[in-house]
Amino acid sequence: MSDHQRSLTCNGLSDCLRRETKPFGIDVIVIEPEVVGTVIAEAATSRQPKARYLVGYGAQPLGYLRQILSDRWFDLPLTTAYKRFS
Repeated sequence: MSDHQRSLTCNGLSDCLRRETKPFGIDVIVIEPEVVGTVIAEAATSRQPKARYLVGYGAQPLGYLRQILSDRWFDLPLTTAYKRFS
């Protein structure tokens, strides 16, 4: 399994878990790599943690693209690259 596949699996699983556990007062969050210590501390002490924390170089632009593009369009460049190099 590639890093990209692991990331998508983790994000999908965390989205499902967040929705399933919300009625029980359990928060599920995703913390992207880099500056992790600071973000973990913030997430752990927050009364209302965000669903996803974006940290590191390039995380903010990718987060913005993730919001405005469908999953299919967001995944297209990576899917095309994987097919080409596989």
